[in-house]
Amino acid sequence: MLSISTNAERRELVAYDNDDRMEESGATSAMRALGQAGVMLATKSDLTRDGDFFTFNPAGHSQSDYFSGFELGCEKPFPYQDQALLGWCSGALIGDQYVATAGHCIREIAGSGSPCRDTVFIFGATNTQVAQGRFPADTVYDCSKIVAGKLGSDGSATVDFAIAKLDRVVPQSVATPVKIRLTEKAVLGENALLVGHPYGLPKKYNTAPVNR
Repeated sequence: MLSISTNAERRELVAYDNDDRMEESGATSAMRALGQAGVMLATKSDLTRDGDFFTFNPAGHSQSDYFSGFELGCEKPFPYQDQALLGWCSGALIGDQYVATAGHCIREIAGSGSPCRDTVFIFGATNTQVAQGRFPADTVYDCSKIVAGKLGSDGSATVDFAIAKLDRVVPQSVATPVKIRLTEKAVLGENALLVGHPYGLPKKYNTAPVNR
C-alpha cells in the first residue's frame, strides 16, 4: 500500500504487479538494439556545455525535491528512489532528424508545459550517465520545430502525439531510427518492449504483453 498526502487531501493508492524494469546493463543485446533510439526530453537550461559534454548537477534534481510538499509513505523504498529526475518525457527517433513523443509533453500541442525552444532530446541518458551528471555533446539535440501533433479525441480513439524536428541529423554512431509498423495493429498477447524515462528517470527497459 502506498499513501500520498498533501495539505489539501490524502489518498491511498495500491501498487500492484511486479516491477520488472531494467537498467541498460540488465537489458539484452536485442533490447538495447531497439532502445538506442530512445530519448529523454529535458529542459535546455538545466544543462551546461563543458567542452565535449553537457553537464548538470544530479543533487539539484533529487526525488526529494521533485516530491517536495508531498508526504510519501511506503512499506518498501521506491524503486530507483536514489536516482536523479532530469527529464520529464520520453521519445523515439523515427527518422534521422525526427523524434516522436507524446503530445502532452509539448506546449505547442498541449497548450502547457515546455515549448520546443526550451527542450532538448538526450540519447542514452542511462543511470550511469545521469549519476555522473554528464552526457556526450553529440548525444544532446535541440528542438528545431514541431512538425505535427495532436492531443484529444479522434472518433472513438484518444490521440496523443507530437513529431519534433531536431536541430541536426542524428548520425548512426549515436542512434538509428526505429521502424514504424503502418499496416498492422498490435494483437492481444503480443509481446511489447517498453523503453523510456518514467517520471524523468534514467532509461529503463521492460517487456509486457499487449492486454487491451
